[in-house]
Formats: sequence, structure tokens, C-alpha cells
Amino acid sequence: MTVYERTGIRLHLMMCVLCRRYRKQLLLIRSLLRKDNSDTTTHHLSEEARKRIARELTNETD
Repeated sequence: MTVYERTGIRLHLMMCVLCRRYRKQLLLIRSLLRKDNSDTTTHHLSEEARKRIARELTNETD
């Protein structure tokens, strides 16, 4: 981004409470995802869950 674009965004964030809130939520999600990726625990879905997801995905494409 150019200096002008960054400045424009900073000014907008200073005035817009909704965008500040949204940015805060994005930063929280980002930090949680990074924390989760550092976890060495492997997560597995049950066969029933896999079938349910496949069924839902098939329904979405119909």
C-alpha cells in the first residue's frame, strides 16, 4: 500500500467505531488461529461427522 493509502486507512479507523471493532475482531481471530496452529494436538473427525459434512457439501452444490 502507498503511504497515502495507509494514512487514509488510519484516519478512517480513527473516526469509524465499526471498523475499529471489526479490526479488533480480525486481530483476535488471527491470534487464535496462530495459537491453534502451534498446538501439536492432532484433531480427527469421526466417520459420522465426515459423512455429514460430505452430505452437506453435496447438498450445497445441487
